[in-house]
Amino acid sequence: MYPQCIPWVSAPLPPVTANLESPPEIIYTDGSCTNNGETTARAGSGVWYNDNDLRNASLRVPGPDQSNQTGELYAILNALKSTPPNQAVIIVESASVDETNTSLNVLTE
Repeated sequence: MYPQCIPWVSAPLPPVTANLESPPEIIYTDGSCTNNGETTARAGSGVWYNDNDLRNASLRVPGPDQSNQTGELYAILNALKSTPPNQAVIIVESASVDETNTSLNVLTE
């Protein structure tokens, strides 16, 4: 199951098979947090598909658990939710190596 630090993920996503006949969609994500590690921390996320794409978004991470990791994960989650089912994607995460490893571990466990 998912760590308690990301309460906005309530259930696993169902398995899907990507359409490998079309090229993968490249999505850029990033998350950040002011006052990371403090009780006053506030996290946000960004998702970018392309110039003038209506799915581009800047998002405020919901809930009481605010950190740079929740910002990164919330960006990835919203990118996947905004992409058509069966669309192959490449997510380019703008993060440090430690943050990227944390995101990959949470997404694959």
